[in-house]
Amino acid sequence: MSFAYKNKIFYLDALPGLGNLEENVKKNFVATMEGHIKRLIYGAYFHPDLLCEMEESVPYSLNIDEFWHHTLPFVHKIFVVFLTNLNTGHMKLLYAANCCLSAEPETKRFLTDSEEVAVTLVNVLCQVPPNRLKNIVALVSDRNKMNVRALEDAEKMLGRNLPPVIFDSTHIASKFNMEKDPFTRASMEEILATLFKRESYKSQLDDIETMCNGSNYKTLQLLWGFSTSLEKILKKVFDIDASITTFNVGHLSNDKLEPYGRSAVSQMPFVEKELCAEVGIVHFLVYEVAIGLSCK
Repeated sequence: MSFAYKNKIFYLDALPGLGNLEENVKKNFVATMEGHIKRLIYGAYFHPDLLCEMEESVPYSLNIDEFWHHTLPFVHKIFVVFLTNLNTGHMKLLYAANCCLSAEPETKRFLTDSEEVAVTLVNVLCQVPPNRLKNIVALVSDRNKMNVRALEDAEKMLGRNLPPVIFDSTHIASKFNMEKDPFTRASMEEILATLFKRESYKSQLDDIETMCNGSNYKTLQLLWGFSTSLEKILKKVFDIDASITTFNVGHLSNDKLEPYGRSAVSQMPFVEKELCAEVGIVHFLVYEVAIGLSCK
């Protein structure tokens, strides 16, 4: 059994881990894969229907990340945007782009840049139905320079404020560990475990900051910045619906994406540079479909 993309045939038996599927599973897999392929535009996957399916009283975030497949003999990674239900933590792939060096030797372009990331974010946000804009309460991103610049550029392109940006707590906690600062790390963990209340979330955050015994100014700045962003996000969460009286921010991170990404890229086959630009995204979607079917 097989599926096709750009006149190339992909046989399931030739893909790692998919050779021994039962016939009915193969049919379901191919049908789902063909649906994903129909959403490929200029080599990038985009599923805007997910934005229309957001529930009226549920807060969501857009989570930005990169999955590195390999760096030698050339760099190959997948840039992704996931839509996360902040009540359940359930994440759905909204956008994915294949990023690799061009096969042309004169091309020096190094993968994605801030402008491309900004354009992607603007395109995604422009597809959010007007009556669901309030439900996107946060953008979750790493603290790398490219993403920081991209978020600034996206706001200028969009012509209105982006949802509040919060840097991934998993990466911030790693920074605390590198700085050997257990106090700010403990305060971060307390923030993530706290059940914030509509009438007192500001004072709850203030209390956690005040009780922090850290003295490292670099890590304290990160904690204060995280807390400031979180206050804006909590306001948006409670503004969605009067019935939301408490909220936990434990799902407001990319911690689930890290193992997901490692699993996906570890199973993607290596292809030569000449083919990577065309089929790399297909190999990623193969395992996105496999993971999705295995969870049903």
